[in-house]
Parts: sequence; C-alpha cells; structure tokens
Amino acid sequence: KKEINNNNTTNNTELYPADECHSKLSDAGDDDCPPSPAPSISPRANDCSAKTFRVYNHNVNGLRDETKIEYIPRIMKKKNIDAYLIQETHLSGDFEKFIIDNYYFIHHGPEAQPTKGAKGGVAIILSPELHSLWQSSGKAKKIIRGGILAGETTRILSVSMKIEVYSESNGEKKKKYHNLCLTTIYFPHSGYKEKEIDSFNNDLSTFLSNILSQKNTTHIIGADTNSSIGTRISTSNLDLSLNDEDDEDPISNLLGPFGNPRKSKSAEAILNHMREFQLRAASSFFDNNNKYNTWIAPPHPITKQRIPYQLDQIFIPKNQLCYTSNVKRKFDGAPSDHAAVMIDFKLISSPILKTKNQEKGKKADPIPKKKIDNNILRNKELPNFKKRVEEFFENLSLQTTMFSTPSELIDEFESHIAEAAFEVAAAETKTRPDWFTEAEQVLIDAIEKRNIAFKNHLKHPSELNKQTLREARHHLLREKRKAKRQWQLAYAARCKKKDFCVHPKEAWQM
Repeated sequence: KKEINNNNTTNNTELYPADECHSKLSDAGDDDCPPSPAPSISPRANDCSAKTFRVYNHNVNGLRDETKIEYIPRIMKKKNIDAYLIQETHLSGDFEKFIIDNYYFIHHGPEAQPTKGAKGGVAIILSPELHSLWQSSGKAKKIIRGGILAGETTRILSVSMKIEVYSESNGEKKKKYHNLCLTTIYFPHSGYKEKEIDSFNNDLSTFLSNILSQKNTTHIIGADTNSSIGTRISTSNLDLSLNDEDDEDPISNLLGPFGNPRKSKSAEAILNHMREFQLRAASSFFDNNNKYNTWIAPPHPITKQRIPYQLDQIFIPKNQLCYTSNVKRKFDGAPSDHAAVMIDFKLISSPILKTKNQEKGKKADPIPKKKIDNNILRNKELPNFKKRVEEFFENLSLQTTMFSTPSELIDEFESHIAEAAFEVAAAETKTRPDWFTEAEQVLIDAIEKRNIAFKNHLKHPSELNKQTLREARHHLLREKRKAKRQWQLAYAARCKKKDFCVHPKEAWQM
C-alpha cells in the first residue's frame, strides 16, 4: 500500500549524532523518555474565557466495518472531541447523515468503489454542538469537495462555519463573528505515477488558495501525507546549499524541532505547499517525548525490519500557533493501522457555544414517542373508538355538508378517524437498542485492548507484539460477530409459526 521504504533521501543514523534523542532513527518517535518540560504557550492560548476545541485527524483504513462508525461517536463523546477528520473511508458517494447521539457524518467519496478492494474517500464527523453551529451559519455554512483526483478517487474535503464570539470594548461586550474551517486531505502514496502526483499537488494548491483566502478564519487541516517531512534540523542539514542568512529557507519557521527526522523524496512537494501558504506542521512544535510515529511499514524483504514513520500531520496557518495548546499522537481512535493525531486549540475570543454541562441542565426530558397500538384499538378500546367516530357525524353541520365537496368530506373524516384512534389507543413505542449498544461495554473493551496492542507494536516492533496485535484483532472480530448473532437471535427466538397464523399483524411488531 505505502511504498516509502525506498524513498529515504539519506541514512539518518549517519547524518545525526547518536546523542541527539530526537535524531535516532531506530527509536525516533517512540522512545519512552522521561517527561520533558511543557512547551511555552502564548498567554492568549491559555485565556480561560476561550473555549477549547479538540479535533482528531485519523486515517481509519476503511469504514466498511460498522464497528468503527459505531465507536467513533462514542469516543468523541467520552473525550470531548468536537470534530473527527477522516481519510480512507473506502465508501462511495457524497452524502450527509446523522449517526448515533446526533453526531453528524459528512462524506465525500467516488461514485463507486472497485469490485475488488477499495480506496480513498474522506469524511468529517461533527459533534452535536459543532453541527448546531454549522447549521446556523447562514451563508458561511459550506461544504467544499475536492472531486475525483489521483487514483480516480476523492482525497479532499472541507467544512466551513461561522461562530459568534464576544469581545470587550470599553467595558461592554460586543458580538463579533469568526469563521472555522476544517479540512481533511489524503495524499497519494509514492507508488502513483509522477504525472498523477504532480496533478494532485496542482489541484491541492488551487483548493488551498480558495479556502485560505477566507479572512478572520481559524483553519485546521488534517492530512495523511503518505510521506515523511522530517524536522527543522533534518531539513536544514539536508539542504546545505543555503549558506547565506538572507537566503534562509522559510521552512525553518514552519517546521519545528520535534518529530521523526526521516525525510522522504516525496516530502518536498508537501514542504512547498507549506512554504506557499505559510502553513506550520503543528506537532513539530510540541515536545511529546519523541512519540510522533503514526504508521509502521511492512517488513523489509531482506532485513525483515519494520520501520515506523510519521505520516499523519495537522497543518495550521503560521500565525495560529499561539492559539494552539497541544498536539499529540493518540491511540484511542477507531481501530486502524494508523494512530490518530489530536489538536487542542482556542479561538481568539470566547465563542457562543453551549457547553455540554449547560445543555444537560437546560435539556428537558425527551417526549416519549407514541403510535397507535392495533391490538388495543381492536379489543379494549374498540367501544370508545366507535363512539369517537360517531361524534364526527353528530357534530357535522348542515352548512359543511352543503358547501363541501365529497372529497373534502372524506379527507376530513379520515383525519378524524386517525385522531380518534391515536387518542384512545396510543401507546409508547419501545425501541430496542442496536447490536453495538446491547454489547457496548464488551466491544469497547475489545477495541481498547486492540488499540493498546497496536500502540505497543508501533513503539516496539517485535514478533511477540505482532502476535499480540494479531490476537487482539481476532478477539475484536469474534466479539463483533457474537454481538450481531445474539442480537439477531433475540428476534429469531420470538418468531413462532402460530404467531403468524393467529395474530399476523402483531407478529411483525417484534
């Protein structure tokens, strides 16, 4: 899938001193170093009046396994994640839909996926609070899709919204507006032809020019770059031609000192995008104890060694770093061969966004859903129903009879019958939980066990950790199948032949 092993521009073990922890090739991004001092953050980013937004960026390696789409909203709710930027959904079509707990799924995919295998597809999941803001954004509410790109699939999706913010002037609070733009990008890997990759980069440049031209906007761009872009040190050491201070490469201000120093041949195109649009690789400015790698390559055909890479990045405009409080790798996302990347950031002023605790306090108890129970209507409440139907004729005036057409009278009579039936025989509907909810704790425990195994395997590649990860995957698959079968069995056990013969309508209500 990802052909990166042959893309290294140099041997990092020879280029960097062995005593530089962040430059060790064998351990880069995964050392268990003692905790480092937290990076200094701008006082504006620590302003307690500003609402902290949390966004995950993740290549989920397909959403055809419905366990993932069930798990993501639950982890978003548990971890207070406002948006989840996704690459490689392996789904087809452009669509929007609500998923569990009113989380909103926006997808951009090709019209059809290949018969064998699947590729591409990007999506963004919004929390209920963020979706509410997006819905109320008026003209600022946008979905921008990148269309079919390299590999005949979709790779770029952007969502924009308007957020109301407060600002104080002369002791008075004034309402202003600020925009938030979330973008997900799936770069083609190095196995594509050079012509296709160049075409993608040209299309991406045009796309970024469009969205980054918006003023007064906070941008979060999550990407699976399918390439290693290195760090400020590794990039500057590789480019020895710029010796004059006046010719300093702007990338030195856009790429920080932290991360995996490995740099791929295909990285230069990504660095050019960063130069052109003044984008910073956010994770490279945060010391996370050398834990940056998000993907591990297949075993080398000769050495059998598995090399970890830092492929997944979050890009932000240059002047936005002071409002970013944290960027780090996470292993609590959907099961995948990639780790997720999380960013915590703050808007310039406090947005008018109801916190979850406030909403819980103001929310009224949900109104139970009711529908007509035919069994009650035909038995216990049949006399009352007949009486209510007769009232229609008793209350029918002569004027209505004379000046109404037959069709109008029939429509009015039908409405009266429906109202009468609902009034005397309405019963609260009991919706059975879906298969994931019924076995939620067991499935979440299996997913977390699998994610821990993947974390250990990415940090310390070995046959033992590989086998542990394989067993955790199989355990999750078994639990998923078991949950589905038990859910279906509950219906099958209630389906008796006599029920369909004696009370066929009631039998279908199971």
